[in-house]
Amino acid sequence: MDIEPLSKIGQSNEQNTKRLILEKAVTLFSQKGFKGVSMRELSTAAGVTPAALYYYFPNKKVLHEATVVYAYGDREKPAVENLQEPELEPIEILEGFVFRLCERFGNDPDFRRLVQWTLLDAETDEVINNIIIKVVYDTHFDSLKFFLKKFNSQFDPYRLTIFIFGMVMQNYFTLSVRSPRDDFKAPKETPKEITKEVMTLLTTAIIKS
Repeated sequence: MDIEPLSKIGQSNEQNTKRLILEKAVTLFSQKGFKGVSMRELSTAAGVTPAALYYYFPNKKVLHEATVVYAYGDREKPAVENLQEPELEPIEILEGFVFRLCERFGNDPDFRRLVQWTLLDAETDEVINNIIIKVVYDTHFDSLKFFLKKFNSQFDPYRLTIFIFGMVMQNYFTLSVRSPRDDFKAPKETPKEITKEVMTLLTTAIIKS
């Protein structure tokens, strides 16, 4: 039986601890924003000592930046991976992308709130702004924009990409303020239903395969 070297075990434990800290940081930063969370609160939530927390992240700003990178890029399978399905028709691939995007925002309220915070932070924090540019625009946004060139549309791919992200994100960003209204229908807010409505709008009014 092969025995894993102690050095690799140590590295694995460190990676698991770091991931745990980032997971707890996603939740806390999503609930209170950067200014509302202390390092002591973060260490308590992660179940590590303050000294251990500072070992992995020397200050709160570094941890916050790492949390944004982790939430956008490493925490879940990115929706853009759905754009790489060679056996499907382009319109089916687009539908899979929209559904995955809806799942991400619909099923992960921590991620949804963190995105809202970071979009606000990006207006005054150059580092956060650059992270969003690199992690979101240089990967997710550009991948969808390139894919949309396959379709015949009256809109340029750049604008159409904004429309698609906007339709999905704004729907979920407004859930809390729409839910008390009489015209709010919870069954219509599922990722499946939102995808259906977005694709109906896209295929009937905006793009042609």
